[in-house]
Amino acid sequence: MAEPTEHAHAELVVLYQIGVDDIEKAKQWAWNVTYQTVLAQGGVLALYTAYVAPVPSFWVRLVFVILSLAVTVVAHRATSDSVESLQTFRLRVGRCRAALTESSQTLMGPPTEKRTWPLRCLIWVTFVLIAGLLVLYRSGSGSGPV
Repeated sequence: MAEPTEHAHAELVVLYQIGVDDIEKAKQWAWNVTYQTVLAQGGVLALYTAYVAPVPSFWVRLVFVILSLAVTVVAHRATSDSVESLQTFRLRVGRCRAALTESSQTLMGPPTEKRTWPLRCLIWVTFVLIAGLLVLYRSGSGSGPV
């Protein structure tokens, strides 16, 4: 592979830095969605426990479980989009790094380890926990779980 010109090298370094920044933003977005989902799931549970009904109804519980499911599906979609973007950004950074001169690659050091976190799985685990609590909690009497 031919050595890139000074201008091409500068462009590659800028593209590399943009890719690294994009990776950090995608990671941050995925974690923010996960945190917000856990908070929203807790909010659904808090609303359910605050709901006072003369008789706990299967339909009321079903509505809250569906609300929790809706939050989970939206969060799963947003996290999936973030993970796909992350993979694209990592591919771009890898290509830029491969196109740089060997001396530039040496100066940058070895590529960082690519860790993946099971955020989508975590979102579904919180749904299962909240749905279980919704089903077990007796609303209205203040006496706690059934």
